[in-house]
Amino acid sequence: MTRVHILASALLAGCLLHTGIAAAGGVPAAPQRAAADAQAAAPPESPPISWLAGYRFHLSAASLRADDPRFDWDAHFGGDIDLVDYGVGRLNLLADYGVTIGSEIRPIDPNQGAYHLAVSASWRRGATEVQPVFDHVSRHLSDRSNERAVSWNAVGAAITVRREHGALGAAVNARAARVVQAAFVDYTWRFGAGVDTVYRLSRRGALVARGDVAPTLVDRAVAGRTTQVGINVEAGLRLHGPGAAIELFAGWERRVDPWPLERSAAGFPVVGFRFVSR
Repeated sequence: MTRVHILASALLAGCLLHTGIAAAGGVPAAPQRAAADAQAAAPPESPPISWLAGYRFHLSAASLRADDPRFDWDAHFGGDIDLVDYGVGRLNLLADYGVTIGSEIRPIDPNQGAYHLAVSASWRRGATEVQPVFDHVSRHLSDRSNERAVSWNAVGAAITVRREHGALGAAVNARAARVVQAAFVDYTWRFGAGVDTVYRLSRRGALVARGDVAPTLVDRAVAGRTTQVGINVEAGLRLHGPGAAIELFAGWERRVDPWPLERSAAGFPVVGFRFVSR
């Protein structure tokens, strides 16, 4: 064999060896590496789907420090449940009943109730969740004549961003909804923005603070009034038990249309308690 043949054979062998090493990612292929490569090349699994994945309840009562005998206490109870969690989001149902108690007719006079139902789906990415929402609210007087329906349906969206830094956690939200059906009320659009903060003191206790502002656009042709703004601020202490927590809070609220059949706004200092899920 001539030197030319020897050199050509060596070059050919080198090229084949180089091609084999490059195909193996620079390392001679082993059974373990081949299996890892096959797993990496496989398409990602679909997000897991779970039913009834989460449930949060609430039960609260707050004293309204008002001069009007129709407004002594405000109470709420209800909850929301994640009917389906599809990995990148969830289908949620919320139900809440609110009752206002005064002393106009008797010492304990539940004079009105409000039913709030909402259905939403969501999309999550990291600490951000976006939710299209359908809302229904209806209000009713108790032990009083009322032949007018007071209710509204709204369609909109909400976005929530959650952050944690050491012992401090915060959730910031913004929302907007178009009122698509209304009875008696003059609402056209409802907006809102709020922040909910928790500062953990220990495994059993935390400081909590909340603030929310909620502008409501109205149809001026109905009652001749302009945009109404609701405000709620509160701060307090949260105490954790094995299965639930209680919040003791104080704050101030400006409520739009506190009486169902009166178009007005009123402000109340509030002091109360709230039971919540852990």
